[in-house]
Amino acid sequence: MKVTIGKYVDWFGPYQLAELLQYVGFSEDLTDKIGSYLNKTWVRRFLEWADSKRKQRIKVVIHPYDTYSLDITLAHVIYPALLELKKQKTGVPAVDQKDLPKPMRFKKGEFDSDLDYPYDKMVEQWDWIFDQILFAFEAYNADGLDIPEDVKARRIDKGLYLFGKYYRSLWT
Repeated sequence: MKVTIGKYVDWFGPYQLAELLQYVGFSEDLTDKIGSYLNKTWVRRFLEWADSKRKQRIKVVIHPYDTYSLDITLAHVIYPALLELKKQKTGVPAVDQKDLPKPMRFKKGEFDSDLDYPYDKMVEQWDWIFDQILFAFEAYNADGLDIPEDVKARRIDKGLYLFGKYYRSLWT
């Protein structure tokens, strides 16, 4: 297996074009006005068309032997990617309270009338979910964990379930 993924392609529109004028001495206010004007002209449509032609470079080569025990093969890729994501941590998604142990769940009165939850507790909850997911992939890659096999199997199942459930939250 060989996977090569390039950087994401940044959007370049009328405002970004106008911002280039700051390099030749235009003020920020003036470039904002120019960007607003360009946004109402053919320039916006042209830049949208040009942007539609730019793609992130992705190349994936799968060999026949990569698909034997694909679950283990993918675990070898997913686990280090999850570890890197945990280091980057840029946000916290909402967590289904049923997925958490009872002591970690929100209690009545911990949030105001607009359901504004305390951020620190949200971080703690997401970290717990993420650690369950990490354990599942770590256990897949490890041969000799010092826990009973039935406990290991249950924790792997729980972590993989959470991985599937929160897959779309892995941008954080």
